Amino acid sequence: MIELQSDADDGEFRVRKHGSEIPDWVRYIGGGCAAISFILLVAGFAAMVVLTVNDKAARSVPTLSVIANASILARSGDRVSVTWSGVNEPRSDDWIGVVKLPFNALEPSPLKYQYANKSSTHLSEGKGVLEWSMLNMRTKLAFVFVRNGTEHPIVAAVSPPVEFVNPNEPLQAHLSLTRQQGEMKIIWVTRDVGSPQVSWGVTDNDHNFSTGASTTTYAASDLCGPPATTVGFMDPGHIHSAIMHSLQPSTKYFYSYGSPGMGFGHGFFTTAPAPGRDSSLKFLAFGDLGQASEDGSFSERSLFQSRDTTDLLEEEVASDNFSLVIHNGDISYAQGDASL
Repeated sequence: MIELQSDADDGEFRVRKHGSEIPDWVRYIGGGCAAISFILLVAGFAAMVVLTVNDKAARSVPTLSVIANASILARSGDRVSVTWSGVNEPRSDDWIGVVKLPFNALEPSPLKYQYANKSSTHLSEGKGVLEWSMLNMRTKLAFVFVRNGTEHPIVAAVSPPVEFVNPNEPLQAHLSLTRQQGEMKIIWVTRDVGSPQVSWGVTDNDHNFSTGASTTTYAASDLCGPPATTVGFMDPGHIHSAIMHSLQPSTKYFYSYGSPGMGFGHGFFTTAPAPGRDSSLKFLAFGDLGQASEDGSFSERSLFQSRDTTDLLEEEVASDNFSLVIHNGDISYAQGDASL
């Protein structure tokens, strides 16, 4: 059995064959005499990692490197610059991807990627830099420099780990109406359970109300089948939900959600007017949005038209007094790829 493992503490990669470790880890993989090659088997762009080993001595390529300008990120959405250099005979199908650590054959790879020739110096000098918007996936990440396109890719270099300072950062907060006047539901996600709660009030620093949240999660066994149960599965963390109550009509409320010791997120909303003949509101409605990364990177089933939709929605909201946005469904088309 061949497997690629990374140490949970230092993020270093090691190759093992039949349970024994090959002595020297080869971070950079060379040409035809390299003993170890890393092949991503691509179905669409969701991939598994398969390692092949031959009997020749491993040869590293120390001139090829890839590194991010930050190893610790403060919050989800932070941007990093990734640089690479030392690429021999650079090609237009070279690309850089984001992978989840530990990097092994049971994980999806890459989470997203960009072609190296997006940087103007790649083809002429074998080096370049690209900007990335990073989402807090609640685990260590790394960048890989990959050669030979997406059909038969070969990982040529791996960056040092990149991680977020708080894996329990409250994320993916969603507000939704209930069937009761004077209520608003909030949902968010953290890695661990903690003591989830939400507080709210009519001023930002004086919340008169608070309530605890219920928590749930799911496992691969709860899903229908591959790829959601295999290469597409990622630990979803814990999903918290709570209902803010005793809300007055046409009133602006400020709220905080999270858990002591894990951090809190903050936001505000304005409640609907009281029902009646004299009440009115303007709203935007849309559906079938799809998804695309704001940094222009590719991922499984990227739909870059969705960026046009969200840009136009922002323009509409900024230009008029809308009270509500209704999304009818199909926020993304993950189809078994949980990293989306």
